[in-house]
Amino acid sequence: SSDPHTFHLLRRCDGRRPLKDVLAEIFKLAGIDSAVCLQKGVIFVRELLAHGILAPCKPQPQTES
Repeated sequence: SSDPHTFHLLRRCDGRRPLKDVLAEIFKLAGIDSAVCLQKGVIFVRELLAHGILAPCKPQPQTES
């Protein structure tokens, strides 16, 4: 079985939001202080990238508003 936090991370990592926003949302849902766990979250995401579970997104061109 998979970790529910990993499931939520994979669902939310769609390239539309910065990683820090995705992690903050997951930590909030879990009742975890995001300031304390942000570094651990980034390290975990790097591991997912290294194993090919996540892929880096291509930067989207900035649109003028």
